[in-house]
Amino acid sequence: MKYYKNKKIIFRFDIGNFDGFGHYKRSSAFIEFLIKKKFSVTICTNRPSIKFLNKKFKKKVFVKKSKENEEKFLNRVSKTFEGNIIIIDKIYSYKKNSIENLKKKNDVIFFQNNSVGSKIADKVIFPDDHTKKFTSDKRYFFGSKYLAVRDEILRIKKVRSYNYLGINFGGSDPFGITIKVAKILKKLEWDKKTIFFIGKDFKDKKKLSFLIKDIKNFYIKKFDIKSLFESKLLITSFSIITYEISHLSKLNLVITLNKTIKLPKTKFLKNVINLGFYKNLSNNLIYKNLNKYWNLERKKLNYRIKTNANKKLLDILKN
Repeated sequence: MKYYKNKKIIFRFDIGNFDGFGHYKRSSAFIEFLIKKKFSVTICTNRPSIKFLNKKFKKKVFVKKSKENEEKFLNRVSKTFEGNIIIIDKIYSYKKNSIENLKKKNDVIFFQNNSVGSKIADKVIFPDDHTKKFTSDKRYFFGSKYLAVRDEILRIKKVRSYNYLGINFGGSDPFGITIKVAKILKKLEWDKKTIFFIGKDFKDKKKLSFLIKDIKNFYIKKFDIKSLFESKLLITSFSIITYEISHLSKLNLVITLNKTIKLPKTKFLKNVINLGFYKNLSNNLIYKNLNKYWNLERKKLNYRIKTNANKKLLDILKN
């Protein structure tokens, strides 16, 4: 890319609430890699996101103002920074003129965004296996081979399996799926040990506590990735963590956040059971799959995310 030689990279993402933690997870893995390669990194984000950044990243922030809309923020970014590669990893309907302004003095890359503005970006990356390739345009890149896996995941070589159901719907669960699933399990009189792993920005802890207070086999714990992965069976949203769980050959019942999502027909699919769209959850389907897979003897599949994604992403930046 035109400005690669400057070794200055800007990341645009937010964390928590409806943005969730997935954009930060995949960006953070690549940021760590770039810092080791002596790149200068700036993170453009809103103020509420800063508390979720690690100490190293907090020193590299350009903050969005509290009442500043996305278009105005990008305009300020374009006036402030020059000669950078700007990586935007945010679900937002970007306008064409905002990206045109950014491109006057910077290169622009989008992650998982198909808005009008993204169509004029220098590169667009969909780092997953469930987005069907919809163009032969050489600016577009598809596949989990571009999904940068965090070091904490790569360090896990083997996970034990303990006799409990692990449930997590991200760091914030903005759609309230935890409560929906807890109500269903309560109604089904699910009697196996069940742990609800709640994220840093989960806002329904009191509601969940009240809902399950009389159920002796239901527990609430702060999110701990190792303990979640050690569950005998998992229920999560279909997101980055689904790939991470499958990477470790764990069986996962997933709930999708978008009804148009179709699971990929690859080995990955063998580790993932689709419970459907969160607005249309079926008590019967959940009951059927829990009972089917709880005691199922299954051969672990050797599905692994390509761990050289950082190098592949760097190649995209170079060319």
